Amino acid sequence: MSCVLVSAQPRVRPARVVRSGEVVVTRAVIGGVEATGSALAQQSGALGDVIRVINRESRRSFKGRIVAPGQVEVLNER
Repeated sequence: MSCVLVSAQPRVRPARVVRSGEVVVTRAVIGGVEATGSALAQQSGALGDVIRVINRESRRSFKGRIVAPGQVEVLNER
């Protein structure tokens, strides 16, 4: 005899608060120094997601964690 469990609740995706192509506010903290700027989101995502963004002036690409709608905290890539 086997038992199969079926969930009656539908899966809910977290709301995307950053969309690909959107200009986002970036925040980086390095050694106690905080810097803010802006970048272009290369991916969409929800709160807590890690996405790739690109600095519009230097064209440098980096990763950041979405912390609020339109706001990304830069991850330190060592």
